[in-house]
Amino acid sequence: MPTRAQLKENAKSAIRNTKPNVMLIALVYLLIVYVLQILNYKVMFPGMSFSDVVVSLSQGRIPPIKYPAMVELIQLAISIMSMMLGVGITSVCLNISRFKKADFGSLFDPFGLFFKFLWLNILMRIYIWLWSMLFIIPGIIAQYRYSMAVYIMLDNPEYSASECIRMSKEMMSGKKLDLFVLELSFIGWILLSIIPFVSLYVLPYMETTRSNFYNALSGYIPEAEYTVHDDNGPSDSGKTGWDSSKDPWD
Repeated sequence: MPTRAQLKENAKSAIRNTKPNVMLIALVYLLIVYVLQILNYKVMFPGMSFSDVVVSLSQGRIPPIKYPAMVELIQLAISIMSMMLGVGITSVCLNISRFKKADFGSLFDPFGLFFKFLWLNILMRIYIWLWSMLFIIPGIIAQYRYSMAVYIMLDNPEYSASECIRMSKEMMSGKKLDLFVLELSFIGWILLSIIPFVSLYVLPYMETTRSNFYNALSGYIPEAEYTVHDDNGPSDSGKTGWDSSKDPWD
């Protein structure tokens, strides 16, 4: 398994060689998410400015919500759109990590599999919620257990949501702590994100590093554009598939 330093260095190298600049793609992503958040507040509290809402909430006063049923439906739609955009930025960074083409349109590529990613997200939330019912820590562990499911579906759109979740569970066996420590190593960058525009670099840097983590686990070989699956048999390229019964990096 590559070291954290190697995963990060590969991510920085890939980002430097990406055209258009990945920070511009991140800017478009963050602007759309920001607009969705503002729209969410406008729907919940019509006629109030964002600052008025913040002041009211800070004082413990919750402004009355008109037409709550309609508001909930619109909020659900906004939440789904935000989720799909999150898959989009993951798709962009996965391509970047493999030195493949990634542009503004790549943000919306996953929308072609809208219902599959939606069902995958629903299933993951259900499983994580069920584990969280036991205690907080099992819920956190479950999040890492299923963290590769989105990447697996991006690589294998023909797979069902259940198959992606199962493969993620097998792939992350013995690797959940590694991913946790990898993400923890970004704490300094996350704190720096409070500075305007720093997040334009931090977001793709973190996402591309996570993509490298997935590439390492899945056995992706950039030169051959080949991903190892868990069929435990020879692939079209004549290589041996990933054996899900054991952790190849231990």
